[in-house]
Amino acid sequence: MKLNILKRIDALLESQREVHHIPPGKEGEGEECTCLCCGTVFHGNFCPVCGQSSKTRRLSMSDIVGHVVMSLAKFDGRLMHTIRDLFTRPGYLIRDYIKGCRAEYIQPVQMLFSLATIYVLLNFLVNIDSDTSFITIVDEEMADEQTAAAKQLLQWAKEILQFINSNKALSALIGNLVMLLPLKWAFRKTEHGRDLNLTEYFFFLAFIGCQQLLIAMVVMPVGKAFGVDTTSFLSVITALMYLWAYRQFFQISWWSSLWRGLITFLLMLLELFVLILLAGIVVGIVGEMA
Repeated sequence: MKLNILKRIDALLESQREVHHIPPGKEGEGEECTCLCCGTVFHGNFCPVCGQSSKTRRLSMSDIVGHVVMSLAKFDGRLMHTIRDLFTRPGYLIRDYIKGCRAEYIQPVQMLFSLATIYVLLNFLVNIDSDTSFITIVDEEMADEQTAAAKQLLQWAKEILQFINSNKALSALIGNLVMLLPLKWAFRKTEHGRDLNLTEYFFFLAFIGCQQLLIAMVVMPVGKAFGVDTTSFLSVITALMYLWAYRQFFQISWWSSLWRGLITFLLMLLELFVLILLAGIVVGIVGEMA
């Protein structure tokens, strides 16, 4: 019985590593049809000349609903495949996408903005954000602080938190850019990380950003309904999902994923400190000149 369970676990892990291929279509498959765009007669799902779908039909009421959903999240089979793999094989999904297997998945930056739009709508309806607690803490610190310089730094921190709350997609993209160099440096000597360029690391982070938004959209409303602050829980889940993605994508051990992830986080904090310090110097110089 124990041996059988171990075999099933091995089979599951092996299936996660495999690239998910789309089965090829047969030549001449389907009914003969005439393209409504260019008039080409063809067999199959798409016109070989202009690329229009053979399923294009007269517009109906269902198209209105379909276009609204598609404009938000491109709701087709690729979305479901992407979400499924983000939570069953995140690192392998990103590896497949970077290697060129992209027809089955949604482009991650597009998906990030679509999910951020849905997140904003959800936050407007049920006020799911729990990040406002940090803003309250900053306000209390500003009230207690005496020096003008410290108050100015706290004011900048408050403005950054407010920006993050109101611009989820843009703040996620900026966060990815800040994390880019630390991530590349921490994983530069791994077998699957040494040949990646910065753009490929950026797409890795974009996929993880989509995953984190999906988790937040599920966890935060539940926490809101039960009156529970989910900030700490989300932080733990975020860390674990990063480790899982690191392990699968770079093909390294849990321990290596952990210490490289910690290095990435510490370098990112150092980079943020330097950027805020430089911004403060620039603002101070501009203020004196004015």
